[in-house]
Amino acid sequence: MFKLLAIAIVFYASLISISATPVKAQGGNVAIEKNTIISPQKLLKLARQGRFKTQGIPSYGSLNSAIKSGRVTAKSLVTAAVKENRLPQAALEDTNYLSEIDNHLKSGGCGSL
Repeated sequence: MFKLLAIAIVFYASLISISATPVKAQGGNVAIEKNTIISPQKLLKLARQGRFKTQGIPSYGSLNSAIKSGRVTAKSLVTAAVKENRLPQAALEDTNYLSEIDNHLKSGGCGSL
C-alpha cells in the first residue's frame, strides 16, 4: 500500500512540474508568460467581484460608474492586477493587451457599462 502511495505521489509531482513550466507568448511589445495572463473578461470579472478594492478599484455597480467617468481605465485596472500579483509587471508595457482591455471596457463587455 505504501509503495502504491509513493508512486502516486511521484507521478502527481511530475505532472505538477510539467504544467508549471511557463510557456512564452509574444504579446504586443513584451514577451509575457502565457499562463500568467488574465483575459480582459476575467480581469473585469475579478474587478467586479471586488478583488482589486485594496488598490482603489470599486466593485459591482460602483465599478460601472467608475468606468463611465474614466476613473477606472485599462491602465489602472492592469496596475491594480499587477499589485495584487494577478498579472506580471510586463503586462503594463503590453500595448496590445492594454488596448484589448480598453476596447472591452468601452464596449461594455461583461456588463461593465
